[in-house]
Amino acid sequence: MSDKASLVVEKMESWMLANMPRARPDTVYVLSYQSGDVRAFVRPPGISERAGSRYCFVVDVAQQHTSGKVRIPARGDVYFFGVEFEAAWHVSDPTTVVRHNITDGGALITGHLRDIMWRSGRRYGPNDAESAEEAIRTALRLPVVIDSGLTVTGLSVRLTLDKRRSGATAELDASDHAGLLAQRRVRLLQGLLDGDEAYLMLHLAQHPDDTGTVLQMIAAARERTDQVRLGLLDKMIDNGFILDADIGPLRDSILGTRPSPALPPASATSAPPNPKKPNPESTRSWRGWKRRSDSRSSSELGLT
Repeated sequence: MSDKASLVVEKMESWMLANMPRARPDTVYVLSYQSGDVRAFVRPPGISERAGSRYCFVVDVAQQHTSGKVRIPARGDVYFFGVEFEAAWHVSDPTTVVRHNITDGGALITGHLRDIMWRSGRRYGPNDAESAEEAIRTALRLPVVIDSGLTVTGLSVRLTLDKRRSGATAELDASDHAGLLAQRRVRLLQGLLDGDEAYLMLHLAQHPDDTGTVLQMIAAARERTDQVRLGLLDKMIDNGFILDADIGPLRDSILGTRPSPALPPASATSAPPNPKKPNPESTRSWRGWKRRSDSRSSSELGLT
């Protein structure tokens, strides 16, 4: 922004020039004549120079500064670049300023720069702010002369991404970072646990309020595994592949209640037993034992 001070510091009729303002290094005198002509003087005009004039204008030619923020479209006109600029400028043609009655030079500078930046920036994609910025600096190579009698002698331009693009990029980066952290946790837990329990532990680390539910799931899964093993043992007993004396130790081994006993070597038995139907009394005893043990196993796993 600029201070919006008028470029014409003073205006007076020519007949009042007996007490003309004293000359200053940052001002220029401009006379307008009845013929429509205008002339500029760096010193107070003489009597002969004032002949035929109607008005005298004192124009400010000192260096001025204008800054601002504008938005220019990226390629496709969907997203925009944000532009911050600072420009140093001055009146280079005071007669044009008087002829066109220009008062707010800062607004003209901003409009001219915005027009060039608009056309330059839309050639680049919404993520290529760096290239768009370089293109704008090339297009606005100093000095920049404006038809309104103004000249830009200093300029800085900075471009930023559309907030919609920068926000989406930040979300993607955060998501990728979270994914990498999750992968590291999974690899660490896989080194400590076997199978899918690592993923359950990761879930518990992120959601500790689900601990009870997850533990019940683990216990239920283990119970189903024991039931499958005991069902297989039942089939082997029904078909006579297991001796009555081995039922108890094998069951304890399956349920993990005590170490599995070593089976007797083949030489210690008389002859390989022929498959036969189990002793009805022993089988009934095993069935009752199995039901009581199943109940006890469920209690130990905390499912009752």
